[in-house]
Amino acid sequence: MWTDKELRRVLMYRLMNHINLIDFGQLLCHFISGFFPIFPEITQRSRFFSSFVGSTVNSLWQAMFPYCCVLSISRILIIKKKMDPNHLNWPLWGILVFGWMFTITVWLWSWLGMAFVFGHIGWVYDFSMWSSRYLQVCCFNILPISLEKPLSLRPFS
Repeated sequence: MWTDKELRRVLMYRLMNHINLIDFGQLLCHFISGFFPIFPEITQRSRFFSSFVGSTVNSLWQAMFPYCCVLSISRILIIKKKMDPNHLNWPLWGILVFGWMFTITVWLWSWLGMAFVFGHIGWVYDFSMWSSRYLQVCCFNILPISLEKPLSLRPFS
């Protein structure tokens, strides 16, 4: 996809490449955080680094949802001949922009507020931190698509 100029011009393939990059970022973060339960001194020595890795993987996971929604809606509109395959409608651009603004906001609050930390064997929100109160409200209200209770609402133990 990266080398074929004709495929790069089609907007839907570019959106799929963005999803590929987001997945690759998640892969790197999960690979790095895989060492955290094996070597717990990494998280104890550098909470800032471990919080960065956790916040990044969490935010990249959240960034995928707007892309998947826009990609599926645009494909439906293209099939129904309501949209040009090479141009994205303004409402769909709005979904992507809102999704990235939300993702970056959650990433910064989680990382700089040190709220997203590595627990015993997985990632959890530390509700004793100053930024956790706002993240709890954001994550609870913005994820109604999920049928299960979001992992971000579990108390730190």
